[in-house]
Amino acid sequence: MSTSDLVSCPKDRGFTAIELLIGLSLTLCIALAGLALWESLDRTGTAASDGMIRLLQGRVAVTRLSRDLRLASGQGCQFKTSGPLLEAKSNQIVVLSKASESGLSLMVEWELVQGNLMRRKGDCPLSRPGAFTHSLFSDHKTMLEGLKTGSRFRFFASGIEEQAPVAVADLGRIDEIRLEAVAGARQSGPAVDVAATSLLGR
Repeated sequence: MSTSDLVSCPKDRGFTAIELLIGLSLTLCIALAGLALWESLDRTGTAASDGMIRLLQGRVAVTRLSRDLRLASGQGCQFKTSGPLLEAKSNQIVVLSKASESGLSLMVEWELVQGNLMRRKGDCPLSRPGAFTHSLFSDHKTMLEGLKTGSRFRFFASGIEEQAPVAVADLGRIDEIRLEAVAGARQSGPAVDVAATSLLGR
């Protein structure tokens, strides 16, 4: 006949120091992995949001530019001009718009400067300015930020591109203006192409 001794284990036995260290190490590894995943998801979400914001801002800017160009008119201008276009450079355009409450035509400037697309507006002076400085405009707005180097305006007369800057004598022939730009090329999130083509005064 065989007998076996039963070894009793105390019910209040705790963890050893080795077991605690292993448990803490595993917990720390899981926490670090979860933190890295969280940061990655956060960066992805932020980049997607930035891209969407740039897309919406680009659409607003393109719509506003197209509207300014379509509604351009030299009527009510106090000085002689061959049309609504007063300045045509690769980084700047100035057009005349409908008369303001003061009875004078408005001047609207769009300018690409330091990676930004600016829109300025002011009353048209009584005589043609020698240069279209910022002091001529009373309302200044930044329409887009973070534009890629090389963004530009292009000018066409009856489908043929005119090299910028367009001479004052040739401004009356311009009937189409295009904006080509890329927003957010050096920031987080996807770059957004910004393009507008509009007939002048139509």
